[in-house]
Amino acid sequence: MAAYEYLAGEGTIQVLGDITRDAQRVTARAVQSGIVYSLLFAPLEIWTPELISDQLSLWSGYWDTNAAVPGVAAIGVTQDVDAAGQLKDVAFIVVTSTSGLSNIQITLPPPEWLPEKFPYWIDLWRGNLDRQEAGG
Repeated sequence: MAAYEYLAGEGTIQVLGDITRDAQRVTARAVQSGIVYSLLFAPLEIWTPELISDQLSLWSGYWDTNAAVPGVAAIGVTQDVDAAGQLKDVAFIVVTSTSGLSNIQITLPPPEWLPEKFPYWIDLWRGNLDRQEAGG
């Protein structure tokens, strides 16, 4: 399990369609990569301190792995408002070309954060930047 630093926890509400329930949003920092992320835990009756710790450690490992993918210059995890006015977690990633002459910021939703999916997007955008620098 990866090391993390617990930064904060706050009560919030989770909205799932017509369902509204109490939740807790916990913010942590992956020690190795320095990436700050937050996780939402609901329903609260299920999430013990041990389970929350396990998830924070798991996600620290994910972010450490993702930060080490060639072409990743920076990762910022935050929330954005979607077209329906709902808060959604997103990651902003700065991808650099192989030469380092070009970069682009991409936005990925949570399912694409998993280490088995994340490199695909970095390789795709890094390849686009490399072809742009090569003139086509």
